Amino acid sequence: MQNINNVLVDADAYPVKDEIVQVGTEFHVEIVFVASYTHRSRKQQGNWIYVDSGQDEVDLYLSTCKGNRSHDHTVYEAC
Repeated sequence: MQNINNVLVDADAYPVKDEIVQVGTEFHVEIVFVASYTHRSRKQQGNWIYVDSGQDEVDLYLSTCKGNRSHDHTVYEAC
């Protein structure tokens, strides 16, 4: 089984951020939320990366980043 070091989360309008942070803490996995600048919040747990607010910018970032970081796993918005 492959070790998971990081989980990248599409955080634009993702309602379970607190739960993801809690599970990441429990399993000693770094959580990295990726969101557009328009979804910035004062309440932020975990690590955040912000991208431009254009359509699909978060998805483009995650698909590009996934190929460059071998131990990252991605959680996309469930819709």
